Amino acid sequence: MYPRRVRSMRAAFLLLAGLAGAALGSPAPGGHAAASLTDAVWVAFRCKSDGGCVKGTAFHVGGGIFYTNAHVAQERNGYGPLTLARGTSPRVTLGTATVVCLNDRAIDPSGDARPYDVAKITLHNLSPLPLALQTTRSPPVQHSRVTVIGYPGASWIPVVATGTVVERLPFSVFAYTVDTGSVAPGSSGSPVLNYRNEVAGIHYAGDERGEYQFALTLKFVDQVCKPTN
Repeated sequence: MYPRRVRSMRAAFLLLAGLAGAALGSPAPGGHAAASLTDAVWVAFRCKSDGGCVKGTAFHVGGGIFYTNAHVAQERNGYGPLTLARGTSPRVTLGTATVVCLNDRAIDPSGDARPYDVAKITLHNLSPLPLALQTTRSPPVQHSRVTVIGYPGASWIPVVATGTVVERLPFSVFAYTVDTGSVAPGSSGSPVLNYRNEVAGIHYAGDERGEYQFALTLKFVDQVCKPTN
């Protein structure tokens, strides 16, 4: 049985998975965390010839493999190749990413069809390899604290948010609220870390009011793509 607030949320489960639009040359200040975590979380973006870009977030899980969302990794008409960069100021672009596995299959968990947005991407010949985040297949428990690292809004450097798990939902999804920091378009693909700083989920959408955020557990990723970490 779901709490009343989550029942009402599920009844209007309009998932707004979005890429942030940003200007290529205008990094914005963001939050900070230990370098050992933020060094593994990169900005993933595609740009047009006029300099306009759309961006999301990707994180390294080992061997040059990054997890993100399908709607971040997918090709877009009029945009260039998917590029990964370190979230620093000035930004350090590291190369064009190759999609290893992308799932855009629509599943309908709550009334509104929405792709379960997962993808694996890689950078070949990346040396030295960046830190890899530790992962877990166990979902976070209700009321536990989580940390989200991503690139919301116009930010080109990582922003760290904290939140609270509201409920575990069907189809390997959990809902959480944001208590500090920001989770917004551009955060798509962000790692959601448990209290041990293990990646317990991948952020992929929020509700239309911005009150609830949603993440997929890595167990679902395993059902789509061969486990890496």
